[in-house]
Amino acid sequence: MTFPPVIVTAPLPPTTLPAVQVTATRIGGGSVLCRGDGCAGILVSMQLEANLENLTQDMPLLDDAPVSGPQFCSSLKAQRPPGCSSINPPSSPGINVPGRPAYQPNKCGTGRFANWFLDFVLGVTSSQSYSDNLNAPFAGVDFTGACNSHDQCWASGGARATCDIQFRDSMISGCQQLGDFSASATCQGFAGSYHGAVSHTNPSNSAYAVSTQERICVVWANDMRENSCGN
Repeated sequence: MTFPPVIVTAPLPPTTLPAVQVTATRIGGGSVLCRGDGCAGILVSMQLEANLENLTQDMPLLDDAPVSGPQFCSSLKAQRPPGCSSINPPSSPGINVPGRPAYQPNKCGTGRFANWFLDFVLGVTSSQSYSDNLNAPFAGVDFTGACNSHDQCWASGGARATCDIQFRDSMISGCQQLGDFSASATCQGFAGSYHGAVSHTNPSNSAYAVSTQERICVVWANDMRENSCGN
């Protein structure tokens, strides 16, 4: 009798934007909303400057000192991350850009960094047991869900160590469900090599750096768009 493969998944990381960090009233009406740290820092500085000016004029300090919309947008534009486009940012979990496709994870070892991932896995794992499918490398197990969760965790700006450990633990948990000791041990060998590939290699360092920069760009572009700051 043939049983379906164990589908290995992990709890998905939060894929929505973080809670609003700072809001302020615009001079002349309306409001400014910041979700990114850089944007929030601009508002805090502008409100502090406004209150310092109030002090010099013997005016009361305000918890929500109004800020200049044009001045805010000018400062936010000056924080543009290198190579980042406010109208054509990368896709990222939980941030929908009008006219742009929604974020999609890359499964196991596909996308820009597929070759190094495959080379590393095959370099430390017996090729005799490899199924020739990175998503389901060993009979009876499927790592696609765990890989997708790991992709989303990195792309959401999650702490790398937390994302990587969650990835490892979810795969090992799936392997332990196989029942047969030999199959479980072989499966855990693949899980270890997958975890090693994303956490202990130079290409993985580059991949995480790219993911981090893309998230910074997307959050900045979202703040620009939500505050009607133009391009």
